[in-house]
Amino acid sequence: NKRLPVPKLIESVFMQRDSLSANRWNSVGLKSGDKIILKDNIKAILIRKLKTDLDFAQHVLIKHSDGNREDTVNLANNWTYNSDDGNPVMVIDAVNFRNSGDYEILFQNVANEYKGFQKQAPVSVLKFTVVSPVAFSFKQILFISLVILFFAATVIFAIVRSNKHKLSKLDLQKESVKNELNTVRSQLNPHFVFNALSGIQNLMNNNQIEYANNYLSKFANLTRQILDDRELITIEDEVKLLQDYLSMEQLRFQFTVEFNVDQAENFKYTEIPTMLLQPFVENAVKHGVASLGGNGHIAVSLFKEKENIVLIVTDNGKGFERNDKTKGLGLKLSEKRIALLNMNYESCPIVLNIELLAGTVVRITLTNWLV
Repeated sequence: NKRLPVPKLIESVFMQRDSLSANRWNSVGLKSGDKIILKDNIKAILIRKLKTDLDFAQHVLIKHSDGNREDTVNLANNWTYNSDDGNPVMVIDAVNFRNSGDYEILFQNVANEYKGFQKQAPVSVLKFTVVSPVAFSFKQILFISLVILFFAATVIFAIVRSNKHKLSKLDLQKESVKNELNTVRSQLNPHFVFNALSGIQNLMNNNQIEYANNYLSKFANLTRQILDDRELITIEDEVKLLQDYLSMEQLRFQFTVEFNVDQAENFKYTEIPTMLLQPFVENAVKHGVASLGGNGHIAVSLFKEKENIVLIVTDNGKGFERNDKTKGLGLKLSEKRIALLNMNYESCPIVLNIELLAGTVVRITLTNWLV
């Protein structure tokens, strides 16, 4: 009663077809305890065992259990010896493990067919579990699709509603800013008119009737432009407005004026906020050169600097105190107006800088205005 050699598994792998070439095969290692999702490209399991002199007496069994029932298939002893190391190999077709459940591969020594050998129980060499791919019925797919569509529609509706609310809020904010800007401008205009009328009165009091008439004529022309409710004005028109104003004031104070305007093509047609420089030019006259007579000088510069537009007003007067309540109304209104404009033009803010040196230098930078 001799014992047959104890079978020993050396290697077990899945054989699957290459996804890029139907003529190529890949092998994926398989070990006990593995859980696999069976795909169409998996065609077989290859097992290789240690060679013995009695391989013909060792059969391969595959046991399947799905929790409800258990069955075992004898795959016989179809060993081949075409491996590199000469150990026997068997290919188990995927048809034998196509269903989901637990699988066990066993080696069975068939001793009862040969005299003098003991009968032995099967030896387990490999256990693995096959998990079926998730499959949905048409009704399940339809239900899931409807749930996804409903969720997507709800999200889209919420986003659209939120955006409408934001846009509505933004429109209200812009409208509020616009109304406040109009209010500031309506305060600036009387400020200008009051200064102009004071100039006419001064000429009349000094019996300078011809100058007063000339001044009044220029003032009437200037008033028509100022009362125009445009938010933006071309640089060309802004320069003309400033020239008219300064030529009008020169009738009273005899100061000199210098304009430096960038001559680049299309620059003069660029639009900027209406009367942005006007209040600062008025300050240059009233608080800067008015007391200097013919020695007074005002320079106005408008030019581009990369993507920015730069506006500068310079005078050679004694300057003024920004905190002086009697002198700062126009300046304060202008600062407020610039702050409001920046709420409307967030991507191209307007920067105001005032330097009080030997005179006053007002620099306004319209950032990224030429982008």
